[in-house]
Amino acid sequence: MLNPRTWRARRQRGLSIVELLIGVAVGLIVVAGALNIFASHMTNTRTMILETRVIQDLRALNELVVRDLRRAGYWANAIDGTREIPGTGAGAANPYAALAADADADQVVYAFSRDEVENDTLDADEQFGFRFTAGAGGSAGTVEMQTADGTWQLLTNPALVDIVEFSIAPQETVIPLGHFCPTPCAPGAVNCPTVTVGRYDLVIRGRARGEPQIERELRSSVRVRNDRAAGVCPA
Repeated sequence: MLNPRTWRARRQRGLSIVELLIGVAVGLIVVAGALNIFASHMTNTRTMILETRVIQDLRALNELVVRDLRRAGYWANAIDGTREIPGTGAGAANPYAALAADADADQVVYAFSRDEVENDTLDADEQFGFRFTAGAGGSAGTVEMQTADGTWQLLTNPALVDIVEFSIAPQETVIPLGHFCPTPCAPGAVNCPTVTVGRYDLVIRGRARGEPQIERELRSSVRVRNDRAAGVCPA
């Protein structure tokens, strides 16, 4: 039979080296798992922040472009386009009607009246536009806007978002109105009344700067509010 003093001594020996190593190994596994979860959470959070920044920047740019393009072609005296100028057989031409886009559709210029009293003249401060400029040597692409003073102002921050694509394609649909005339126009008649309905098809694609895998795209169609009337009814 063991002596009580010997029994107490054996009970107070503590952990063996094997038990200690097993405990340390289990602790390291738990810590490694926690660190892995934390690192994954930080990576996902950073990705989400970058995605949100790209989406917000693209939406802000899209909203600005859409709101301004809707004003293209505005003319306070648009009704004059439907009235025949005596002796000409035609109505007055809209001085703000021209839309110009380059072959790559990455630049468009347009105009609208800003006169308090319409002067029926396209002034220098009534011409606007948007254009895409690709970066050189892998630098970020940017989008610029032509302001009323004729300068081009940067709309995107190349340090945060790289604009990969910016495309504006003007689309026009001509609707004949000659059948509404008191004396209907003959099919194919010259200067028969028409109305031109315009819109822009807009594509914006961008990615987070330095993170090419984080890329988003927005597509929209902008209906121009100022339809262009042309031609007059035959006498």
